[in-house]
Amino acid sequence: PGPLADDLFGIDVALESTTLLVGASLDDATGASDCGSISFFDRQVTGSSVSWVLNVQLFPSAPQVNGWLGHDVC
Repeated sequence: PGPLADDLFGIDVALESTTLLVGASLDDATGASDCGSISFFDRQVTGSSVSWVLNVQLFPSAPQVNGWLGHDVC
């Protein structure tokens, strides 16, 4: 994703095996101020190189101002 400095990307994270969840509780991407989002990344290993690839980014189905989705992801 392209988080902005004030989105609080990384406010909470969770790691399970090869899946990383990253919260951004002040994300405004849906147009609702500080509704938040959660990004799911998959770990990919190619030889000795490891990278994290964005799989999906979740936003609230009914965005609310100050909803703070992603404040707690674990």
